[in-house]
Amino acid sequence: EAVVGSRLYDFMTPENRVIAETALAKMFASGEPQKYQVVATRADAQVRWYDNHVGLLRQGAAIENAIIVTTDVTEHKQMEDSLQASEQSFRYLFAHNPHPMWV
Repeated sequence: EAVVGSRLYDFMTPENRVIAETALAKMFASGEPQKYQVVATRADAQVRWYDNHVGLLRQGAAIENAIIVTTDVTEHKQMEDSLQASEQSFRYLFAHNPHPMWV
């Protein structure tokens, strides 16, 4: 209920708003679906990552509407970040260890 009447852009940072606007403009100019990822702050103040797929809905040659399918990928993004941090730790360990190591 907290988002009823709100615009998608109301929940985005200015940088992410530019990403979304660019994807939508490209979709309307080319007629081709677009994908983009943004960070948005939910109504409950949680910061979340979203993958977005946008496309046009046509009736013959006329554009009737546009559709945006949004998937919350925050948990996936957090796992990626944890994996990268772990990789960096192990790279540092192997690169700076004075004794050779094999795994």
